Amino acid sequence: MIGGILAFVALFLSFTNFELSGDVVGVTGLNMVQGQFDTFDDATYSFVGYLPLITAILGIIVIVTSIVSVVKKENEKTVSMVSLVIAVIALILMIVFAIQGTGDSLFSGDWKDLIIGLGTLGGTISLGIGTWIAIIGSVLAVIGAGLQLKDCMAAKQ
Repeated sequence: MIGGILAFVALFLSFTNFELSGDVVGVTGLNMVQGQFDTFDDATYSFVGYLPLITAILGIIVIVTSIVSVVKKENEKTVSMVSLVIAVIALILMIVFAIQGTGDSLFSGDWKDLIIGLGTLGGTISLGIGTWIAIIGSVLAVIGAGLQLKDCMAAKQ
């Protein structure tokens, strides 16, 4: 459940940092979904920009399945399996974001050209704390769901 909470909270933290001439602009997962970049409201993000939101939604589902597995013991094995699968999907999405989120593939259209130009001016793009929190949360969710499933399997035998 803690992993799901971390994956959700990460949406509100900086997923990507853009630096140019000592100025750093952090973009949260929520900014990406809303199409915001610094003071601009018309940024066009590619599908990669929606991965933080998808991971946050999966984090909420992991939280709900964790609560359901505690409340309804008769479905614990099935719910634990669902939780594990969802946590693995969230982890995969965050790995994809970590690979794609620091390049021009984060944007589409004119914004992609702008980011390519940023690189030619000596600007850098790096992963923000939100990405790392979401990855840690996803890993914890996988571990928690796996341990819960293991306990279910051991209790059934």
